[in-house]
Amino acid sequence: MMSRQSTHRRGRLKTVIFYVAPYVLFIAVAELILYLVFILQEQQTCIDKWTTYGYCAGYSEVRDLSREKQSYTKVYVYVDEFGGRQPGPVPSVFPANSRVFIIGDSFVQADELPYEMTMGGVLNANSVPTYALGYSSWNPIQYSGAIAKLGGLKGDYHVFMYINDFTPTYERSVAGELAEAKIKKSWWQRLTAISRLAALVDSKWERIWAAHDGFGSNPAAVNAHKALTGNGELSFTREAFRECGPIAAIWGEAGISDTMMFAKHYSCWPDEFRRQVDLEVDATQRLVENFSANAEGTLHLYLIPSGWAFPYQNTAGRAHPTLGIPDAAGITQAGLADYLQFKGLNVTDLEPFLQQQLDAMAPDCGHCENTLYLENDGHWTALANKLVALNYLD
Repeated sequence: MMSRQSTHRRGRLKTVIFYVAPYVLFIAVAELILYLVFILQEQQTCIDKWTTYGYCAGYSEVRDLSREKQSYTKVYVYVDEFGGRQPGPVPSVFPANSRVFIIGDSFVQADELPYEMTMGGVLNANSVPTYALGYSSWNPIQYSGAIAKLGGLKGDYHVFMYINDFTPTYERSVAGELAEAKIKKSWWQRLTAISRLAALVDSKWERIWAAHDGFGSNPAAVNAHKALTGNGELSFTREAFRECGPIAAIWGEAGISDTMMFAKHYSCWPDEFRRQVDLEVDATQRLVENFSANAEGTLHLYLIPSGWAFPYQNTAGRAHPTLGIPDAAGITQAGLADYLQFKGLNVTDLEPFLQQQLDAMAPDCGHCENTLYLENDGHWTALANKLVALNYLD
């Protein structure tokens, strides 16, 4: 006969199973459904031995861009076997016949634009054989890898860097990438790597938290926003980039303050900020050295300004809770451009050129809202792509 204690234990076990089993079954079914969706859905991002990650070979999609109020509402994205965008579906393309190579992040990927409106599309339409290789959030480490992937083909290489390549608080900057590699992952981070349900919950939570934890609740961002909209102690125009003021006091764990630091001369930067920016500078210098040693042709470096470097560009994006930048404000990147030159990098800062274009258009369009940067997305419009392609790459 069973003892009363043994019977009691078995009874408790049945009760636990009765209450827990439905949750376990729900999680198992959810994981199975998400896994099936994942394997049946065409994947955009794949591991790449040269660039760590990038477009999956042969990827295609149709993007709805109607909210950007452009001349088009849909964008058809076609990727060749090598990882670059093409004007239509193609079985395989190798860029050996190109003489111009464009490397960069999402500004070169440009999947907010039909291919013919991208820099590569514009040049090819003008009989300049061009191949563009870019992907979201690539930084100088990936740019160097992309050049290596091209195998040292002879030609003119144009590498477009964006300011978040150099921002220490951005997770995909060089500093962010190196910091991530050193951080011991939490149990939740390890779980999201193996559980599709946990990864889905994590991504949804990040979006909710980003909307909550904007400049209204982050102390560093509050200070940065006050400096941007407040009493005039700090100016972020190109003309005032050598005026330090109390700029060091606003730097902290807030992306907007990184951007504002770049509006000031490097002598104004806190030591820790400058030390972290130097990680990106070092990676860019290695890119130049690797190109000289392994590739044949010319290398040109460009620095892309953000939409909020100019008033009334990217008007919806700049209003996001994590930024809160007024429409009429302009945050120059002159300090960063000057620092790159100081460190011996021959980089073309595109901010003055784009400002000249806006000034020239102003008599006809006033503020010229979102003429060069998309209203929501924040990347270049078709006009900006065309202006840069024909003035610098042709």
